[in-house]
Amino acid sequence: MTLKEKFNRLTAERIKAEKFLDSDTYPIELQERYIPEYRKLLKKMDEILAEMTAQGIKWTDDEALNGFEVIGKELSCRLADDENLEGFQGVS
Repeated sequence: MTLKEKFNRLTAERIKAEKFLDSDTYPIELQERYIPEYRKLLKKMDEILAEMTAQGIKWTDDEALNGFEVIGKELSCRLADDENLEGFQGVS
């Protein structure tokens, strides 16, 4: 798996996490328990961007927010279902 593919996978997870954390459906106490996991996710994404930069792979702010176009593969983060938060590990 390429760095871009890894980043896209984490981007999809981040989007689900943000929807979960912003949702009024779940108790605030439950949401707060998963903030450390969300921070770990963001840190891993930052590490991948830093590794890409170190390898001379250029990226834009839009790609950092929305993921990369990987030729021949759909962006899972762009296909994330707005109502389906089950993929986020913070949602059981």
